[in-house]
Amino acid sequence: MSLNEFVNLIRKSSGYIGLFLIVVVVIITIYRFIDNPAGEQGFGNLKSPEFKNVIAKTIDLSAEPNFSLKHPRLLKVYRSPGVASSKEVASRIGFLDTPQTIGESFMWSNQLANFKVAKKTTNFTYFNTKIISARTVVEEQAEDIATDFLRKMGVIDKNLKLENIGVTYVTIKGPEFEIVDKTKEYNIFSFNFGARVENISLVSNQGSKVLYNVWVSVDGNTYKATGNLQNLAFIESSTYPTEKLSNLGKEINQNKFAIVNLTTDINVPRYSSNNNVSVVFEKAEVVYYLPAEKIDFLQPILLLEGRQKSSTNNLFFALKTVLKSEVLD
Repeated sequence: MSLNEFVNLIRKSSGYIGLFLIVVVVIITIYRFIDNPAGEQGFGNLKSPEFKNVIAKTIDLSAEPNFSLKHPRLLKVYRSPGVASSKEVASRIGFLDTPQTIGESFMWSNQLANFKVAKKTTNFTYFNTKIISARTVVEEQAEDIATDFLRKMGVIDKNLKLENIGVTYVTIKGPEFEIVDKTKEYNIFSFNFGARVENISLVSNQGSKVLYNVWVSVDGNTYKATGNLQNLAFIESSTYPTEKLSNLGKEINQNKFAIVNLTTDINVPRYSSNNNVSVVFEKAEVVYYLPAEKIDFLQPILLLEGRQKSSTNNLFFALKTVLKSEVLD
């Protein structure tokens, strides 16, 4: 091979090598874009959600993740429409007079019912004072009556899916009531309702998916209802990037979460300041966070469920952010 032929071969090889390197760079760039999408971020940086930890800071709490989770690298954030006017809601369900101010609440009353709304949290309680008469409805009809009452209040968008989380059966005798088995005599259906936005559940600041509780008497009347007056009508949205699962696991190990609830149907010990509590989180789910106070945006978060290592019963429920830290203030 002559010197000229060798030089030409090097030049041709350099061209191929350069083309190969360009292809590699393009592939890496595309992979990084796919693996780390930025999303639209149409609302700018968001205020990081605040979670109230029910475990004292003096407790030495250690945690580890032991769950599988598939979550999108982009999730929608929704602009919140705010809180419904308590006066307007009251008028929709039959209270037209001016309310009384009782402590930190507004109270509407008529001959048949009361409607109370807390000024700060806008949590509401409706109570029907009518005496329960003979049975006229079955459970399915009672559920329809309950959902119709909630939608009549005007705080739930017609396209939002209400979810029946569970029903219990209650016997009321005078001022006393008792939860009973379905096979026994009862005169109240107690329904717990949640809601979903694009198949993702909404949760309260205690990690509960129950947003409303409605009692319907066997004679077909709404006997009692509780919930919050936040408008559930989420239309305007923008996509935001989420953390990788590996990052979430690392943050759980670093205790970057808040224990927001301990299961109430078991005997949870009272932890002293000398206790070391180890928790293994076995379940994780992406949910939308709907605290009691007013919010500007409905954000996706991570709902964690775990157990204390030394106990088969003690359940812990925790919340943590799922969006990337760089989009949160």
